[in-house]
Amino acid sequence: MADPMSYPQSTLITNVVTRSSEVTANTRAGVAQQMWALLIVYQLIRTAMVDAIETRPGTDPDRASFATAYQAATDSIITAANITNDHSDDHDILVGGIGRAVLADLLPPRRPRTNVRKVKSPLSKYNKKDPKRPERSTKITKLTLAWRVAPVGTGSPRSWYRGSG
Repeated sequence: MADPMSYPQSTLITNVVTRSSEVTANTRAGVAQQMWALLIVYQLIRTAMVDAIETRPGTDPDRASFATAYQAATDSIITAANITNDHSDDHDILVGGIGRAVLADLLPPRRPRTNVRKVKSPLSKYNKKDPKRPERSTKITKLTLAWRVAPVGTGSPRSWYRGSG
């Protein structure tokens, strides 16, 4: 896709824009309906993933790939695959096309932790109350200024702050 002659910019932009999953509804009810539909599809895909993982005892559910399950669901809708009940055994009925794809493309096992997991304290280190600090802000009613005169021959005024001459 790096070759501008084979893949013109206008074509790439059109492809990216048309494949986006933006909300296309114009009303509040339509937006709500689309959000509920997305949540339902997400939950159905997650349920299919868990059902597939449970058929293989000892497999960690973290190894199921959502991207694989989503692609399998998309493919099964587009091609109308596995819509008939001509499966050979009960395992195929339980797992289905999404489950078979998930089990065929399991993620690698998680690495063991190198450090102990820290349980964060619910108390903030900044919650400590200073007993000398007043409860409310106080109004400044009086201000005293003290002028200091620099000794002669100490250099530029900037050097006074650094303490060097």
